[in-house]
Amino acid sequence: MSKKHILVITQYFYPEPFRINDMCLEWIKRGYKVTVLTGIPNYPQGVFYDGYSTKEKRFENWNGVDIIRIPIVARGHNSLKLFLNYISFVVSGFFLETKN
Repeated sequence: MSKKHILVITQYFYPEPFRINDMCLEWIKRGYKVTVLTGIPNYPQGVFYDGYSTKEKRFENWNGVDIIRIPIVARGHNSLKLFLNYISFVVSGFFLETKN
């Protein structure tokens, strides 16, 4: 019997400090396969974390969690950039293509 698979869609995920990180680790401990579709980490600084970009670290595995990162606009420090950050996550997710 294969593992049940949980797909998590969240704009913010590890290394950003959010509760969903802990939830995913708990699901892994309970025997689930977990894949997270998320953006490029940029919270709370408003710029992409070192080592991350629209071309770097797009696919990774963190403690058993498969992570797929879609391109987004960094949230910056004003309301327009924050709006573009939210919209870019939705648009990138809509046009996402993955290889199976």
